[in-house]
Amino acid sequence: LEVMTLSVSDEEVSVLRRTIVLLGQDHVLVTRFDRASVLQLIVDFARRLTVVMPPGQFVHPPVVAPHEKAIFAVELDMYGLDTVPPVGEAAGASAVIKTADEWLAVMKMTDKKIAVAPSLLYKSSRDTFEYPSFLNKVVGKSGLLFALQDGPTHRFGAFIDGPLTPPDDPTQANIYKVPVFLYSLSGAYETPTKIELQEKDQQVEVAGTQLAVEDDDDESTADVCIAGGYLWLGYGDPGPADDLSSCYQWIERDKLPEGHIDDSDIDDEEEDGTMDDGRRTLASTIEFECTEMEVWHITEEVNA
Repeated sequence: LEVMTLSVSDEEVSVLRRTIVLLGQDHVLVTRFDRASVLQLIVDFARRLTVVMPPGQFVHPPVVAPHEKAIFAVELDMYGLDTVPPVGEAAGASAVIKTADEWLAVMKMTDKKIAVAPSLLYKSSRDTFEYPSFLNKVVGKSGLLFALQDGPTHRFGAFIDGPLTPPDDPTQANIYKVPVFLYSLSGAYETPTKIELQEKDQQVEVAGTQLAVEDDDDESTADVCIAGGYLWLGYGDPGPADDLSSCYQWIERDKLPEGHIDDSDIDDEEEDGTMDDGRRTLASTIEFECTEMEVWHITEEVNA
């Protein structure tokens, strides 16, 4: 039996939830008790954010009962402690990362002490897939979470723990080392899954607006190359494509965590007739048309 308690004039008042719940979940008396019951959780969460947890460690918000989630979200926002963006049909919600649990899973993958909800920098359905528009939205920010949707089933992305830096000369490309990982939300894995990458793949290449980044054969290929060639945005053969919606994503079978849904080889016949097998993708196919692309800004709390 759940006992609800709050203080009134320095005295504690307690009641069984079942006694007053028939008034309705939104009744002022019920919400008054609910607010009191979550306040201690919020205080503890704030303490862990600011004092207890070391830098570089994700601070998971408290777990609350289903009937407390709505009021808890209001309270977190009121005190500036909401670490998860809006979800569902709410204004500003992601079209790719669809639930609070998915957000929490992805943010935990970053290994960062996040005290501010990620902010949306770029959304293809709002800002178009045009490359200059994309650069205009994301350049100058560090900590970029890419979220891609491929049709109704496959959702995945990448996190770049640094900036996306185009070259000063629009006819050149800029390649540089930066920490990066891939992740899957649905389609390739049943649950949110982080794909760690080797040190040699921790790099990004960004083309100027008048050039394309090149593949290993020095062929013009795409506008952006993430994770050493495992994710290409604006992919074409030759490239770049007309816009960023044309993408290419693959990774070797033995570099993926267990649980990938497709356990059969993705075979591509080469010009000499041999088979290049053992590859996987987080999308529905290696080469795909992205239906929605978002870039979110992840900021880490800096202790004074």
